[in-house]
Amino acid sequence: MKPYISLCMIVKNEEKVLRRCLDSVKNIIEEIIIVDTGSTDNTKQIALDYATEVFDYKWNNNFADARNFAQSKANGKWIIFLDADEFVYSQNLINKINEMKEIEKTKKYDAFVVEQVNFIGNSGEQVTNCSTIRIYKNDSSIKFYRAIHEQLIKMGGSLSVGVMDLNIYHSGYLVKTQKEKKKTDRNVNLIQRELKHDSHGFDYYNMGNEYHIQGNIEEALNSYKKAYINKEHIDVIWVPRVVERIATCLIQLERYSDAMEVLEDAELYWTNIADFKCLKGQLFVYEHRYEDAESIFLELIANKRNFQTKHSINYLEYIPYRYLGEIYEKKQDTINAIKYFSLALNFNDQDFYILKKIYNLLVKNEEKNNLITFINNQPNIDKPINRLLLLKALLDLGEIELVEHYVDKWNVSCSAAFLFKVYLLKGEYRKAYSLIEENSFDIILEGGWNEYTDILILALQLDEPQLYSDLLISSHEVESLNYFLNKFNEYNIEKIKNEVLYILNKCIEYQKYDLFEQVIHKISSLSINVELGNLLYNNGFKDLALDFYLQIDDLIKLDEQAYVNIIESFIEKDNKNEALNFAFMAIEQDKIDYRIFILAIRILDEMNIQDDKDKLVDIAIKYYPGSKYLNVLKGELKTSRKPEKDLKNKNIKSERELLQNINSLMKSQL
Repeated sequence: MKPYISLCMIVKNEEKVLRRCLDSVKNIIEEIIIVDTGSTDNTKQIALDYATEVFDYKWNNNFADARNFAQSKANGKWIIFLDADEFVYSQNLINKINEMKEIEKTKKYDAFVVEQVNFIGNSGEQVTNCSTIRIYKNDSSIKFYRAIHEQLIKMGGSLSVGVMDLNIYHSGYLVKTQKEKKKTDRNVNLIQRELKHDSHGFDYYNMGNEYHIQGNIEEALNSYKKAYINKEHIDVIWVPRVVERIATCLIQLERYSDAMEVLEDAELYWTNIADFKCLKGQLFVYEHRYEDAESIFLELIANKRNFQTKHSINYLEYIPYRYLGEIYEKKQDTINAIKYFSLALNFNDQDFYILKKIYNLLVKNEEKNNLITFINNQPNIDKPINRLLLLKALLDLGEIELVEHYVDKWNVSCSAAFLFKVYLLKGEYRKAYSLIEENSFDIILEGGWNEYTDILILALQLDEPQLYSDLLISSHEVESLNYFLNKFNEYNIEKIKNEVLYILNKCIEYQKYDLFEQVIHKISSLSINVELGNLLYNNGFKDLALDFYLQIDDLIKLDEQAYVNIIESFIEKDNKNEALNFAFMAIEQDKIDYRIFILAIRILDEMNIQDDKDKLVDIAIKYYPGSKYLNVLKGELKTSRKPEKDLKNKNIKSERELLQNINSLMKSQL
């Protein structure tokens, strides 16, 4: 009897993932056709355990040709095609095949679009999705074309396409897989070949994706722009995705005003796509417009049923939850920060970034017994991977007592890498060094327990010449080591600064305060008081940070973050005059950070200087015209006013005059 549906696959060296794919469809798909394009591992042997037939095919750098060959061997009425690094949920597939049979009774489709869900990052902590045709009629008039990112075409007619609520899960974009398979190099070459024949927008879109995976954001942006210019029509399925990618690249390049223009235009056309609204919220976070971002994310969550996504399903919930956690953390609202980070964690309980955020907040704000109770009550804490992630997060936070508590409780088998980190944190430096002598750097660095910076911290603690020498030979990542050894070159001063600040931050995390002072003494010539002040302030050493800021000879050297920190410090000390003085000093220096405006507006409100608060809101809106929060403030000012204090020169016409006027007033009150 003719099969209802056949699975067609093309594979090469997929022994690590092929069984997972085939297990998800076995006993459901009646015929499995596998085409091997030159495997040298156990792929073919695994395939023979499942497949109806396995065929050899000489690879000719053309995916369409290989897929058409597989189709020629299939007998099913319908064909579904999967790659080895993909899988389905079996029950979902069973339900959809039954649904197809019902649909056929009333509608005549040639193919079905399904949802491809891509896991990206190190462990699938991020997800993207796209709609793609994966099921089609086994008809000789329906064939693939294009060497890469192959598409179906119906000869002599148009393809009639239905929509099927089937999810296909894809792990091929994980970082480790990308490195092992070197797919991007292959794909770029194939796409360049396609572009020589035809400058199609879809090829530029795929080229942009490959450059983006490589981290080449400028080239990715250029390709996405060409894709948009060469689109056939704005309603082609991939066009909103390319617009989302353009906005993402602009944000990554910190071209925020350009990104905002793209997002606002996109929202006008695609009103129900969450991607653009969510990216707008992210952009507001990067501009420190936390109230505006909060409003967008809460709106998305509340109305998620009214939105769809084009690039990533994470835009609907995971990203809003994560950024709301960030916003409330900034606002020192610990309860809401933990709440929203925890909601984000529901989408991936192995998201290390979120785990570390949650435990950092708990360590700072909860008693040890409460923290232990919280950990013990976590639903998946019995899973070995979740226990390891917890221990890693606690080690990174320097919480050695908690780590030892759970090592004993769970009877954890400790690797050399794990023990190195424990000894480093406990100050048992000779024991840590003995592990390096007994093992290689690679073993100490495996599993993500340590990084080269940890070994450098040990070297600085011991002042061990052999360890310095071994580090210099083994790593080009720790250029700051040359500085500590007086082999410093001026050309890499900025990189040295960033590395030194990272080391100092680690010293604070690990509570190595003696080493912190030692490093500061060594770097006196780097002139990093501003950056050092920001680092100290971020870690809660606010008075010490203020001392570093005020040691700077010329306040124009202060960056926007430093001004924000200084203003907040004076507010906490209930010195509103000095806080306002620094706020207007910053604005006069064209440091127009949104937070500086908001802090100054709030101070004026508390000081009951309403007229100038009104004027400052107007100035802020000129810089941030789309700010919902500022426009709400402006509305409130018109409808609810407090008695005003007298100010000199009330008829101020220019922004500069207003700033100078308030600044001089504050100085006169000191």
